[in-house]
Amino acid sequence: MNLFQRILEAILAFIAAIFGLSRGGPVSAAGATAAATLSAPLPVEPDPDEDAPLGALVREHAIRLTLKRVPHGAAALDPLPGRIAAWLAGRTEQQISAIHAVPAAMIEEHVTGQSDRLDDLLGACPQPPGFVPPAPRVAAPAPANDDEEVYPDLEDWLAAEGLTIEDCYAPAKTARS
Repeated sequence: MNLFQRILEAILAFIAAIFGLSRGGPVSAAGATAAATLSAPLPVEPDPDEDAPLGALVREHAIRLTLKRVPHGAAALDPLPGRIAAWLAGRTEQQISAIHAVPAAMIEEHVTGQSDRLDDLLGACPQPPGFVPPAPRVAAPAPANDDEEVYPDLEDWLAAEGLTIEDCYAPAKTARS
């Protein structure tokens, strides 16, 4: 070998070492890190629509109104309460499209009368005569011991408000053609 080839090999070995192209360098460490990251379980994030099922239902009805068809393989939706269905049917295409981007909790607050911050965007949702906005949600009291679970009784809460389950969830009226 001549001197020129030895210098060229030394330069290439030096450059390879700098960039980690040699055996056991940073490239293999990066591969091990990537493999460990991909094999780790992903954290489970809570579903934001879980706390507002009525809002999620209204948004899903709005999406289907925009699509003008049922997506392939989608399950049938529960009907909306009559006054909410009538309110949704009176919205413009732009308002219905805007519902897609609104969080379910805000939609639920709007249609149940707990908040009026969406009135300018979506129009006010009519409330039944004598409607009193429901009390804000409160957490259930802590259990006395770890074995006991405490859940608020919905019928007792409604009775304290002067309501029954039938008052709150009346079946939707269907229009006849």
